[in-house]
Amino acid sequence: MSHLTVVKSEFNSISALQEAARYFGLTLDTSGEGKVRYWYGQEHATMVLKLPGKYDLGFQLQADGTYSLVCDTELLGGSFGAQDPGRQLLGEQAGTFKREYLVARTLEAFRAQGLEPQVT
Repeated sequence: MSHLTVVKSEFNSISALQEAARYFGLTLDTSGEGKVRYWYGQEHATMVLKLPGKYDLGFQLQADGTYSLVCDTELLGGSFGAQDPGRQLLGEQAGTFKREYLVARTLEAFRAQGLEPQVT
């Protein structure tokens, strides 16, 4: 049984993905040559967030311009990977990472309108 999963998402800003990665002290590999580590091996992805532990979080460009998540199912949930440092860092269902992406995306939208929000 494969542990690799591809999850449709609304991620569409590389710079917001990079900003979310920086929040965690990580770097998003945008070279297009990255490999996502999962239980049974590795899989190519457009962008890869290298995580501590056994798994990585990948992003695969879709025809509609969004990026789907590519990762091991245990990175998102389940009992087997609950103690994995990458999962603990990103939160259940990558919720903490998604939150930081949305913060970065919101700030981008404000700046695109010529506004400079005050973040505290």
